[in-house]
Amino acid sequence: MALGKRTAKQTELFVPVAQLPKSPAHPFYAKLNGLLAESAFDPYVEKLCEPYYKEGGRPSIPPGTYFRMLFIGYFEGIDSQRGIAWRCADSRSLREFLGAELTDATPAHNSMTVSRPRLPAGVAYKAEHAVDLESTAIVAAHVTTAERGDTATGEETLILAQVHLVRSGSQAEIKEVVQDKGYHDNKALARIAAWGVRTYVPERKQKSRVWTDKPAEFEAAFRANRRRVRSDKGRRLNRWRSEKCERSFAHVCETGGGRRLWLRGLDNATKSHLLRCASCNLGLILSKCYGMSKPRSAAVAASLFFLLGLFLTLGIIRLDLNPTPTIFWFWGVTVLFLSVLAGGLINRREPRMAEMGAS
Repeated sequence: MALGKRTAKQTELFVPVAQLPKSPAHPFYAKLNGLLAESAFDPYVEKLCEPYYKEGGRPSIPPGTYFRMLFIGYFEGIDSQRGIAWRCADSRSLREFLGAELTDATPAHNSMTVSRPRLPAGVAYKAEHAVDLESTAIVAAHVTTAERGDTATGEETLILAQVHLVRSGSQAEIKEVVQDKGYHDNKALARIAAWGVRTYVPERKQKSRVWTDKPAEFEAAFRANRRRVRSDKGRRLNRWRSEKCERSFAHVCETGGGRRLWLRGLDNATKSHLLRCASCNLGLILSKCYGMSKPRSAAVAASLFFLLGLFLTLGIIRLDLNPTPTIFWFWGVTVLFLSVLAGGLINRREPRMAEMGAS
């Protein structure tokens, strides 16, 4: 094979669309688009958002496209609307995910800014997640102002989680709630116990407690909660809370790019956080049902494999006192090939339906 050389070429004035090279769609976004189409996502969100637009005038960004761009922000770890718009305009696979043709312009960041205030807030400054400890799905995301304490907002998050279960058509009811010690409050424990929900809330350190000036149900709820927390099941549930509930914040705020927001007002920040939580649940569905990881996870794994292979290559060359260029290039190409292969395998791993169980 002869050596190819890069030469200057004159740009074509007209190029037929059929002759443009077509890159394969990203398997994660292709599967996600299929899942959204199967659930009739676009007609559903258009019907929900229709009351917030007027008749006539310039057409806005389709709600399905707007929400897909926010999903991309979570999956790619982009925390600004300008960055999301740039990424969508630059990627052919993301353009296909948005449903944009080659001759169509992807929405600009200022169009996203105009669309956001029109949409209602469903749920910032202090965020609370209600997480199912078995599936690790976020059932409710409650965002409030930071001056409100955990004891003032914990019951609201619990009620919001049950409302979401009812609205989704699920027959499940919340029977147990596990919280950290910041939510421990005798009055809140008594109210939650009156709802028929068992609490597992570790108590804060306190020298002594006086019950003579408090209602009897406060003491009963406190002692029942203490007994459950000190049991083997209570210790196990609190370990799960530390592992699985806190993991949702890591996914949404750290890798999902939601730690900082360049938005004004509680409503705008609330909408952004809620959409990132919805994206987290979508990623969980694709992972559990189809065995597909986020694009960012595959890229990170490939980078780790590349660094590991690079260290091995340097070690092998160091053992050989007189390494030849052939040996150097052989191991370099091998490391690069294994890195690309690792990223592809992680993003195309076999489904793991057995983990779903028969719920």
